[in-house]
Amino acid sequence: MYNINGQFEFEFKNGYGKVKEYNDNNKLTFEGKYINGEKYGKVKQYNYNGKIKFEGEFIKGDINGKGKEYNCNGKLEF
Repeated sequence: MYNINGQFEFEFKNGYGKVKEYNDNNKLTFEGKYINGEKYGKVKQYNYNGKIKFEGEFIKGDINGKGKEYNCNGKLEF
């Protein structure tokens, strides 16, 4: 799939693939991959304004293992 600027955004087929998700404000909210339709592996999540809020590992759609959490300004908190 391509975004409005013609840039490739994700490869997703039968519940598998790399994805970038955007909110209604056209800001990036998630980038990572899906396996069996669930978030899996190394991912990044962003707040409504596009600032990073989490970076870490997911297994079967849930946070699992080490990760980093950021405040609303994108500064590392944990």
